[in-house]
Amino acid sequence: MQKKIDSQKNSFSQIKPKPKPKPKPKPKPKSKSKSKSKKPKRKQSKFQQKNESKSRNKFISNQENQENQENKEIQENKENKEIQENKEIQEIKEIKENKEIKEIKEIQENKEKQEIKEIKEKQEIQENKEIKEIKEIKSKNKLQRKWTLWVHVPKPQLGETKDEWDQSIVEVFEFETVEHFWRMLNLIQIPSQLALNYDYFLFKSGIQPKWEDPQNLTGGKWSFFLRRKELSLDNLWLNTMLSLIGEQYDDHEFICGAAVSRRTTDRISLWTKDAEKKDNQIRIGEKFKEKLEIPENTKITFSSHKTLPNQEKPIKYNV
Repeated sequence: MQKKIDSQKNSFSQIKPKPKPKPKPKPKPKSKSKSKSKKPKRKQSKFQQKNESKSRNKFISNQENQENQENKEIQENKENKEIQENKEIQEIKEIKENKEIKEIKEIQENKEKQEIKEIKEKQEIQENKEIKEIKEIKSKNKLQRKWTLWVHVPKPQLGETKDEWDQSIVEVFEFETVEHFWRMLNLIQIPSQLALNYDYFLFKSGIQPKWEDPQNLTGGKWSFFLRRKELSLDNLWLNTMLSLIGEQYDDHEFICGAAVSRRTTDRISLWTKDAEKKDNQIRIGEKFKEKLEIPENTKITFSSHKTLPNQEKPIKYNV
């Protein structure tokens, strides 16, 4: 056993260890003296140096210009973008404002339309109310018939032919209520203010103030001449008109109309038809005298417009 061990030792001892690898020697730095010699650079001339410097400066300047240009473009793009954004914002704002203004305007217009509609409705209600009141007044104060006021405007020359008379009478006013009658009096001159040879005629509508009218053809007129200065032409004419429109004559169907004439001696006349019917004419004359409120001893005279076929001369009555 021991021998075996010893033999092994001997065997191990005979094995030589491997030598360690030698480190590679560091390369020695090449000395300048020993380095291969390079060709020496050629010395540049001042002109070349100047050109090179100029080229370098130009290159740098170009680079700076390019950078400046790029920066400028970036800045312009930025500004344009801001301008565009501001423009869009402004457009949006304007659209919004226009929309609001339009809405406000529509609201205002609708409000005004509504107010106008309400005003119109109120006006219509008021007008209908007034129309109703007028109708009620008319129904209460309506006269039994329509009356027409005429005025005779004389020609400068003395005397008038039939045609000239027809042209010189003018229809002035027609009424059928008490209110319209008084309104007419407020619009016209009173008789005493008329010039000489002017006349007013108040006739039933449909009858013209001329002898040739069919209603007047066989009739005549009661006349009162104002020879006394204390009598008022205006009051006498007013009383005559009121007696006519008030239908105060029992024989009112014989009445055609009345006239007031401005002459040297003023005259008021009551025109009637059917001159031959004496009883009716006398009653009318007496009533006319009563409405004039003149003294009983004052006479008024009736005369037919012309001589009737069965008469030798014009008919005359006195009361």
